Amino acid sequence: MTVSINPPMTPVTAGSGGIAAATTPNVCKMPGPPAPFVPTPLPNIGKSGESPKNFSKSVVIGGKKVAIKGATFKSIGDAASKGTGGGVVSAATHGVTKFVGPGSMNVKFEGKNVQLLSDPMLNNCGPSGAPGNAATVLGIMQKSGLMTAVEAQTCVVCGKEHEALEETEATKTDLGVLRIQFEAQIRALEAERAITKAALRQQWLTKRNKEPPADMMKSKVSVRTMLGVVECMCKKQYGDQSGMTTVELCAAAAQSGMRHASGVTASYGDGKKAKATARAEQVAAVAEGLKDFTGSTATVNERWDCAVQEAQVSSELRDGPAAYPPGVCAAQRAMLLLIDDQALPAAMTEEWYHDQGESTDSPLEYIDASRGGRELLVQEINDRDTAPPCKTCSVILPMLLCTKDKKTCDHRT
Repeated sequence: MTVSINPPMTPVTAGSGGIAAATTPNVCKMPGPPAPFVPTPLPNIGKSGESPKNFSKSVVIGGKKVAIKGATFKSIGDAASKGTGGGVVSAATHGVTKFVGPGSMNVKFEGKNVQLLSDPMLNNCGPSGAPGNAATVLGIMQKSGLMTAVEAQTCVVCGKEHEALEETEATKTDLGVLRIQFEAQIRALEAERAITKAALRQQWLTKRNKEPPADMMKSKVSVRTMLGVVECMCKKQYGDQSGMTTVELCAAAAQSGMRHASGVTASYGDGKKAKATARAEQVAAVAEGLKDFTGSTATVNERWDCAVQEAQVSSELRDGPAAYPPGVCAAQRAMLLLIDDQALPAAMTEEWYHDQGESTDSPLEYIDASRGGRELLVQEINDRDTAPPCKTCSVILPMLLCTKDKKTCDHRT
């Protein structure tokens, strides 16, 4: 029997075969050397049929109890770390898997929301159900073709239920405008560099009677970045990019009528050392912004460390789901711009930009619900296509969705 709740959403039951494979790092203590233990990401897979607890008591579907708010089930996959303490955060192995997504908002069994397949979950939790050592949180491509960056879920900051952060036609259009302006800024930079290089060539011919080295004459710049636009509840837009926020991006955002980072001096025309310095400073600013907003250094440090581990694994396994270093993603930076302006997020779009029209180097993982089901996909994102959050953003972004009980924006600018 197939049962849908607000089709095509499917309820989780003890017999539905629901699987929650941790998509954020399940970092566990593995035996050393060199240290007494070595933090190591291990798989953790929760199964709805494994010792289900707090499922429905009187209501069944297909003869099986139904997962409702507060339900948990056990997991497998990380027993190798049991002797050295299990999860770094939860101190558990084969810990319980619990729902953090609210489930159905209008269908209740026994007075509690029914949990749905692919609801966000916490994996390998401690005996009390908290804290989680990993999570199952992915972007979702909706039937409309628009991306849900973060599903509705329990806030990791305040513990209350928050709505999803989704792409809209408006943010998709705004991103297209930002892209056009950004391309214009890049072309202008390259034209300026071409004039400078031509003058340099003339100097070499005059003073040295020979052509300058080819690498000194390059006027083109390499641009591979995610562009991001976040819209607040008042319909104001905030634009940023991944990797390194540049003066080119800021100028493009200004031309597009968007708010952008202030005090930016980094440019695609800078040397490698200057770019590396700017990127490091901007990443540090993201970390500090997260701590200021959440008011919890411990929560941020815990999630940041998990994101670092995920990025390290991604760097070693280039054909696996991408996880970029925390603090470099466009979504995180654009969200912090909005937060710094005392605004509330309403929608977001990220898009891949490659100056040669190529796809992302590594695939991204997301759920495709565009055909009515919920299919897990891992694939490269083409130039100009909407990008789902990387695995790092799946760890970081939920911290930035807390409204702190505010109902409206209170803009500073």
